[in-house]
Amino acid sequence: MPHQTAFPSNVGHASDDTVRSFMFYLTHGHHLRPPGLGACAGGTLPHVRSNFARLGLLDEQVVFLPGFFSETLPTAPFATLALLRLDGDLYPSTRDALTHCYPRLAVGGFCIVDDYYAFEECRRAVDDYRSEHGITDELVRIDRLSVLWRRCQ
Repeated sequence: MPHQTAFPSNVGHASDDTVRSFMFYLTHGHHLRPPGLGACAGGTLPHVRSNFARLGLLDEQVVFLPGFFSETLPTAPFATLALLRLDGDLYPSTRDALTHCYPRLAVGGFCIVDDYYAFEECRRAVDDYRSEHGITDELVRIDRLSVLWRRCQ
């Protein structure tokens, strides 16, 4: 499988190979964490940056916004997203992320929600948002905790 060097900015026209590579990473990416790190150690900015760099995905399109979703996302400096990965765990943080980011997700882009099956509040926030906005794109289970969907409309 070819190594993806960047997530395409025009995800509506992503090749099948790109989508297959992306799905492979989603289901096997947890193996990229260096041994000995605890569950939360992978969330530090230096570690996240190093994962992006190691995968060849760290370029000018990648913007890191440290801070609370409610404080950073309303004025986030981006117009369109190809990939939205949420790890808010709780209802308010998950809802904030969806409210401020999902409208900017490109058609053909992916929304990934960690902990959808781990935390009832997270699942309820996603289900409420999807219901209120008429989002019917198929939820795909990634692993025992996470889901994704590809935005079709």
